[in-house]
Amino acid sequence: MWQVLLRVGVSVCLLFCSAAQGKEKLVILNWEDYLNPDVVAAFESQFNVDVAEVHFDTEEHRDINMSTSRDGFDLVLLSGTSLEGYSAADWIDDINIDEIPNAKHMRRKWLERSKVGAPYMWGTTGLAYRQDLVKTPITHWKQVFEPEDYLKGKILLLDDTEEVASSLLLYLGHDIQDITVEDIRLIEPVFKRVAPSIRFGGVSLSENLLVTGEVLVAMTYNGDALTLAKKYNDKIAYVIPDEGCGIWVDYWAVLKSSKKKALAHQFLNFINDPKQAAANAEFVHFATANVGAMDYLSDSFKSNPIIYPDAETLKRCQFYTRLNPVAKRRMYKFYYPLRNTR
Repeated sequence: MWQVLLRVGVSVCLLFCSAAQGKEKLVILNWEDYLNPDVVAAFESQFNVDVAEVHFDTEEHRDINMSTSRDGFDLVLLSGTSLEGYSAADWIDDINIDEIPNAKHMRRKWLERSKVGAPYMWGTTGLAYRQDLVKTPITHWKQVFEPEDYLKGKILLLDDTEEVASSLLLYLGHDIQDITVEDIRLIEPVFKRVAPSIRFGGVSLSENLLVTGEVLVAMTYNGDALTLAKKYNDKIAYVIPDEGCGIWVDYWAVLKSSKKKALAHQFLNFINDPKQAAANAEFVHFATANVGAMDYLSDSFKSNPIIYPDAETLKRCQFYTRLNPVAKRRMYKFYYPLRNTR
């Protein structure tokens, strides 16, 4: 974990030390490859500013970095389950809709659900696997948590307690809404049994073990699986397991400590122009929260069942909810000691 924090800290230092003279700089904390560089370049050109991105590998690593140093960041990418905690910690400001005329294109139900976040993309967390290297297609969480011998040590789970807890509950046939301490107690023995057979890691598109074949099955986000298949290896397939999966919505939030709040809102308005929103969506291979963008998306994109699952598939899926603090502490007690053994 300290390597991630060190990398983020060094990146921030380099960004500020190399700031172009005479231009405003907007600093964004984001996932890797989660903004179309052409869209960013167009914003920089139109408004004569510099945009700098710092990347995080997991949501929990991002949270740790935010808890230690928020100075210098202007915008942060958050999952819907993180918004409440960030707001309660007084780390982010309310979004000023009046400064984002293109908010009219955002999916209304997600925009109205939060005063502190601007909805960006949505998707699913399922399983990606190497079709050419597994003995049978991966279709169930059971194949992850009761792995065949040849898969042991070649399965990767996201290093995120909420994601892992949810997947274990789905495997056990339980709901993932409002996860309780009793739910965590239920998954604890299963996790202890399977942890020695599992790897844990962050999201990396440029250094991905599924691409190299060191990992055969990986918990991942649907758009990332599509990006890996398109850019690196077309033998990578993605599936929503038969037991179901989690659905997430990502939001942009403005840091309370930011001195560039007006510029941050200007950026949010720019990327919510329907044409720009469509360009972002097609670059990252995720479904956009911008309804107006649908008119500019290609037919192949809109008809891709991995990006837009059909209604029958979505019946098996549930929106993630935030782990309450007591349940999270209970999860931490056994998760980190076992996860860190590898």
